[in-house]
Amino acid sequence: MILIQTFMLIAAYFFGCYPRYIWSKQIEELNHKIRQELTNHYFEKSSSTVSMQNQMINDLYLIKENYANSLLQIFYNLTVAIGVLFSLLSFHWSLCILSAVIAFLQILVPKLLETKLEEAGQNISNANQQYLKELGYWLVGISEIRRFLAGAKLFDILSTASFQPEKAIKKNQVVDSSLDFFNKVVYSLGDMLILILTGYLVIKKITQFGLISSISNFNWFLFGSLMAVSNFIGRIKSVIKVNQQVLQARENVTNKFNDNTGQIPVGLLIKDVSITFKNNKKIKFPNFKVKKGEKILLTGKSGIGKSTLFKIILGELQPDSGKVVYFGQTGEEIYPDLSKIGYLPQDPILFPTSIMNNITMFDSKINNNVQEAIKKVQLQDDLKELPEGLNTKIDLDKINISGGQRQKIILARAEIHNSRILLIDEGTSAIDKDNSSKIISQILKTDKTIVFIAHNLDKSTKAKFDRVISWKTN
Repeated sequence: MILIQTFMLIAAYFFGCYPRYIWSKQIEELNHKIRQELTNHYFEKSSSTVSMQNQMINDLYLIKENYANSLLQIFYNLTVAIGVLFSLLSFHWSLCILSAVIAFLQILVPKLLETKLEEAGQNISNANQQYLKELGYWLVGISEIRRFLAGAKLFDILSTASFQPEKAIKKNQVVDSSLDFFNKVVYSLGDMLILILTGYLVIKKITQFGLISSISNFNWFLFGSLMAVSNFIGRIKSVIKVNQQVLQARENVTNKFNDNTGQIPVGLLIKDVSITFKNNKKIKFPNFKVKKGEKILLTGKSGIGKSTLFKIILGELQPDSGKVVYFGQTGEEIYPDLSKIGYLPQDPILFPTSIMNNITMFDSKINNNVQEAIKKVQLQDDLKELPEGLNTKIDLDKINISGGQRQKIILARAEIHNSRILLIDEGTSAIDKDNSSKIISQILKTDKTIVFIAHNLDKSTKAKFDRVISWKTN
């Protein structure tokens, strides 16, 4: 007998836990797929990293806890409730009918708070996204805050910023408590009505007297399960909008990582281009044409919009008016492959992998061309000082390479990827004057089309460019 009881306990534990394990495994596999699709979406749409982080971490967690896991709990509790209804039917049909009516009312309860539930769930997502954005604004300058011993202000700002997610969570809890209150009202009403009906059936001798003592247990299982179903339906409703946003992002995936169907551009024309920002600041860009192989120096005061122009040329920003025209080898207008335009921004973007990978961007087919590229940008002496040379892994936290080395790596990246147009935004500002002059001279000797933004070049270096465009006003 003991062996049988032990076996039954083990079997009950297995059949209780195994389905939950399978369900959790399926959810994690689905989340992994969704994260891949969201990565594709944000790669294609050039949306903010804050939105990406919020959807991949916070929103998927909310959907998992409030949607996916709630579905499992609804299935389990509905199974219990249906079993109890059939048991009540065996006593008398009226008990089953009354319980079914109350069950219907119980399931309708979340409908009363549907709008508030949706708003509460959306508020959590929005507040978390805003918090991540605030973190990004301040933590990007953490080294400066340390240098000026302004930690107290940082803690104060982040403490204030964290208040909004906490406030959203508290509001969500208030709505959940309201739903729970209404569910308990229906629970109590149902329990009372079933008990009254049972008493009536016993008095009329339609059922046995012993049913009165056991009906409360049936009510507990029935209405307890239905109350749980109602609460879990409420949790699902709270993430409907969040779920829809994630689904929309998944549907917008184009399933291609780069539109390289165009031709390689070698020249361009800026024609009547303007852009307006959210603060209503409008920038009108000067009209100019850059011919194949031409070397242009673009100058102008800081903040006038030179870097913004580069982002428009690269397709990262869309202008409100005007257009950028791209030209092919014979001067014809073309549909461009924008990945073939090299770009060195003011703050070079590197990845936490080897210098080799940062230059080739994970294209092993061009590994043999790396040595020639690093010579052209004066990087070979820097590599000799690093412990593993090209295989040195870049540490973005400890910053194990200098600003000048970062710029040289990006220059080598543009060189090796056969970029026929090269956009350089203060690209040698972190490199010493002698090496900067050598690198610029080396770049200008190539047949590439170059647009170079700089402020502090000497006259001899400026003279090496074909033209200087001085941008004075918008």
